[in-house]
Amino acid sequence: MQKLTVVVLAVVFAGTASAEGWRSLRLDASSETALKESVALFRDKLSPRREYVFREALKDIWNEGAKAAESEQREYTADEFYRQLDGLRYEEVVTLTDP
Repeated sequence: MQKLTVVVLAVVFAGTASAEGWRSLRLDASSETALKESVALFRDKLSPRREYVFREALKDIWNEGAKAAESEQREYTADEFYRQLDGLRYEEVVTLTDP
């Protein structure tokens, strides 16, 4: 019985560790290639629902940056986008454009 308890606890902890692994991920937006690789890693680790929210948040960040640049009569660049994202975690990305 004790062995069974240990096995069950090990499985539970292993499942929790892999499910929560995405929480510690940070975007590497030091370059376009790094960002693509980083986003792919997030995509692999996130649930489908969270991955969708993440993708939409990235689009919103780009759109908000482009709108702000347009109001300043300038172009929003990929480098600005990368700087804005570099080092952010999932929660920071999905809440960045929230009012």
